[in-house]
Amino acid sequence: GKPKISKQGSKYIRRAMFMPAGVVVRMGKGPTYALYERLVGTHNIKMKGHVAVQKKLLTYMYTLWNNGQAYDPQVIKAHQATHKKSSPAKGKATVDTSHAKAS
Repeated sequence: GKPKISKQGSKYIRRAMFMPAGVVVRMGKGPTYALYERLVGTHNIKMKGHVAVQKKLLTYMYTLWNNGQAYDPQVIKAHQATHKKSSPAKGKATVDTSHAKAS
């Protein structure tokens, strides 16, 4: 069937974050969209990508609020550049041929 969002946590926050995450996905740009693309490419489940974007947006908001800072997209881009996760593209598995016997 269709994947559903977990019922754990506050239903009000889940409802409030659904639309902002949808906007991020629809716009197709920004640092959080890359997270969405990576998860959908890995799992082929769009809802997992949406939920991950929701969590990432909440994490950004909480951090900014906790530190009393204003939103600056350059800070997020700099952080992602230093903490970049690399994973091979789906279907592009690397094969180690160094141990293959020559015929």
